[in-house]
Amino acid sequence: MSATRVMVVEDEAVVALNLREQLGRLGYQVVAVTATGEHTLRLLDEARPDVVLMDINIQGAIDGIETAARIPKARFIPVIYLTAYAEEATIQRARETNPSGYLLKPFSERELHATIQMGLARGEMERASRAREQIFRKFSAMSSDWFWEQDDQYRFTWIAGGEGGRQAVTELYMPGKTRLELIGESIDDALRERHRADLEAHLPFRNFEFEQVGGDGAIRHFSVNGDPIFDGQERFVGYRGTGRDITEQVQREEMLLLARREAERANRAKSEFLASMSHEFRTPLNAILGFSEIIRDEVMGGIAPPVYREYGGYVHDAGGHLLNLINNVLDLSKMEAGRFELHPEATRLAVVIDSCRSMIYGSAESAGVAIATKSTPDLPLVMIDPLRFKQILLNLLSNAVKFTPSGGSVTIAAARADDGEIRVSVADTGIGMTEAEIAIALMPFQQIDGVLSRRYQGTGLGLSLAKRMTELHDGRFMIESKPGVGTIVTVCLPQALILM
Repeated sequence: MSATRVMVVEDEAVVALNLREQLGRLGYQVVAVTATGEHTLRLLDEARPDVVLMDINIQGAIDGIETAARIPKARFIPVIYLTAYAEEATIQRARETNPSGYLLKPFSERELHATIQMGLARGEMERASRAREQIFRKFSAMSSDWFWEQDDQYRFTWIAGGEGGRQAVTELYMPGKTRLELIGESIDDALRERHRADLEAHLPFRNFEFEQVGGDGAIRHFSVNGDPIFDGQERFVGYRGTGRDITEQVQREEMLLLARREAERANRAKSEFLASMSHEFRTPLNAILGFSEIIRDEVMGGIAPPVYREYGGYVHDAGGHLLNLINNVLDLSKMEAGRFELHPEATRLAVVIDSCRSMIYGSAESAGVAIATKSTPDLPLVMIDPLRFKQILLNLLSNAVKFTPSGGSVTIAAARADDGEIRVSVADTGIGMTEAEIAIALMPFQQIDGVLSRRYQGTGLGLSLAKRMTELHDGRFMIESKPGVGTIVTVCLPQALILM
């Protein structure tokens, strides 16, 4: 390991010679001895000292303190002052140059050695600290966040940040400006006072948002985080934290909120329009159904040729199908418009289930699907809307028959669970669904692609309406399904609807 290189700045030749001898005995290498500050600065590149012993009162236009102040900080050369003067003014001037040591003449070799070693150690720490700071600054330059520090009076003392928004950062986070001055009047008084209280209590803060008008007149939004800093004696010395320009994020959120409100307004207008058109839709359809039924049944007498009677039946069936579709769409529109009402009354579930089974029996028989019921005999009365609950079951049964191939079966079951709920389920041995397909099927106007689904037309509203009507009864709607095995849909009515 090479000897430590020392430069001596001393204008008294005898003292300089004595220092050279002492340093030699201590194992140091004296690389230069100068008597003026100007000469010292010129020799730095050539001598490349590891440490400088600097007499304060030296010859020339600048003294030792001024010479030390002019040594480039990037060199990280520790400076140790040598002086016979200890007056406060000199010490204060020397302190401002951040020296690595201060020796009062005369001093012993032991004191000289100890001071040089301490100076070298401090220089290494300073060099390592600067290196870490450079690395930190490089990282911060690549980051979208800004990094800042404040003193114990909440004045900004340091900032480093990313390239984006750099001008706005330096304009707002000016050294000497306090945090509350930065925030200005951009937040309400209550929030401002809470933040002031947090600062005075030296508490950390997260995602504190405020806005400022930049030099270009544009409003910019900021979000900052901060942590208090304490020294080794647990004394508060300031804050350290990060900041981010969130203007684009705020603008995007405002645009999304505006778009969502506009979409909700349009959806409400659509739903209210459809809900209010119930009479206008149903009146002509009732006429179509009524007159086609008269033609089909030849109420007013025989029709020639007889094929007209068959055509009347087709018109009646098509009108009935259209009325059912319109009713479903209108029900959904009323729900979305908040105008859908239930009319609950004491109801026997067994009666509703038998009625639904009878209504779906013909379709199931035509499709080659068996219909069975399994209900416990002690089902209690429940407070539900019987018409709407029948609509729930008919939608579930229609779907079950629709997606079950010939030779399959559909089972309606009802029982009281251990937790007190009444659970009514419709199980089929049909094509089944995956989890993703279940999610699609529960969305209005969505249908699962499949060969069997093309046997009947539909709007894709059956499951969606059944689920919503169940929830209007404060119930739960559950689907279990497996492709190629079948589907079980369960409607759970809460104990609060049961009449004991």
